[in-house]
Amino acid sequence: MPDAVILTLLHEALAGTREDVEELLRRLTSVYREGEQPYASEQAVALGFLACAKALREASLMQEIAIREEIQELHKLVADVLGAIERTEEAVRDSRDLLLRRRAEHRRGLPDELAPSRRSRDPEPA
Repeated sequence: MPDAVILTLLHEALAGTREDVEELLRRLTSVYREGEQPYASEQAVALGFLACAKALREASLMQEIAIREEIQELHKLVADVLGAIERTEEAVRDSRDLLLRRRAEHRRGLPDELAPSRRSRDPEPA
């Protein structure tokens, strides 16, 4: 591409950018303190950046609130899961205890000659 064409494109882009900046300055100036004119365009730009910074801070605070709410929900979910685990452990212990009691009752109900302790002591018939 020839240098002249490149320079023309750059000048057009710069002019467009300047127009955009000037429009932004006009807009910032129009909202500056209810129509009061700023002392300089830098003051209007600074106030525009200040407004952006405040908006970003508010958005950040809203995100922080949302994150805290998510953390609270996660804590509740963890508490629910831990409660379910405790209930499951209790049910397993109860089932184990019931099984052990039944085995003990069953062993007590066996005749003496069929009891496992008795069988190990008696010699087997030939």
